[in-house]
Amino acid sequence: MPRLSDEAVRAMHLLALDATALVRRIESRHEQMVAGFSRLRDRDALLGALHAFGLTARFQDFSALPIAVQDAALRFYELADDLRWYCKFTQDMPGALSLRLEAFRRELAQAHAALARVLEASTSRARRRRPAARPARAKARG
Repeated sequence: MPRLSDEAVRAMHLLALDATALVRRIESRHEQMVAGFSRLRDRDALLGALHAFGLTARFQDFSALPIAVQDAALRFYELADDLRWYCKFTQDMPGALSLRLEAFRRELAQAHAALARVLEASTSRARRRRPAARPARAKARG
C-alpha cells in the first residue's frame, strides 16, 4: 500500500469530523426537525441540520484517499444525500416523518461507524509508516 500524503491524512481527519458532526446534529435535533416541519411545513427545519461538507466535495478531494476510505465515505454520503432528498421533497405527515428520520439516523450511524473504522485503520497504518521525528540536538559549545 502506498504511503499516504499529509494532505490525504488531513482530508481523512476532516472527513471524520464532518461525518461525526452530521450524525450528532441529526441525533440532537431530531425532535426540533419534526416539530418545525410539523408546525410550519417549512423544510428549513429539516434541511438546516443536514449540511455536510462531504456532500459538496469534489472528486479530486477524495482521489488521494485509500480505496477503502473512498468506498466507506461514498456509502455514508450517499445515505446523507438520500436523507436530504427525502427532507427536501417529502409530503409525509409528522409521525411518518419522525419514523423515517429515525430509520435514516440508524443507517447513517451504521455507515458512520464503518467509515470511522476504515479511517482509523488507514490513519493508524499511515502513523506506523512515518519515521518518528528526531528531537533537535543541542549544539556543543566548544
